[in-house]
Amino acid sequence: MADSRPRVARFDATRVVTRLAELHDVHLTVEGPCPGGEGGACYVRWPDGHRSVLSSAYWAHISLREVDWSIRHHDAETVDRWLTVAESGLD
Repeated sequence: MADSRPRVARFDATRVVTRLAELHDVHLTVEGPCPGGEGGACYVRWPDGHRSVLSSAYWAHISLREVDWSIRHHDAETVDRWLTVAESGLD
């Protein structure tokens, strides 16, 4: 019997890396997909040379941390901007 559930949208690591550079001046290099997954997690390299895994869970986590920080330390406009960033990862 075929599975009728919709497939999870593939994580666009290149788009996320580009947005991180635009918003935070953090420059990661996408090295390639992680083996065995279908969600799009990939290996990235930091400017100092260390390697990490970037996934949609990372995008959600860091976006919500920025929203939380903004609520406690910034004005409503900044909070709205970070909410927009967080929501963009849901597309």
